[in-house]
Amino acid sequence: MGLIRFCYGALLVAVLMLCRYTWSSTESEGLALLGLAVALSGRASSPPRSSPRGRSAGSAPSAG
Repeated sequence: MGLIRFCYGALLVAVLMLCRYTWSSTESEGLALLGLAVALSGRASSPPRSSPRGRSAGSAPSAG
């Protein structure tokens, strides 16, 4: 698991550096692309949301 996290982090840093310096022609365009990459990365790595009732999908209702 640690190796996967390290590789993901290294890949993320490489993509962020490319967004900032290589894939853009101006500084402001590079910053906009960098912000987009950071936003997409945060969205992809966020934990799944819980169900609306606060229970997991597989839990049985309590008797009572």
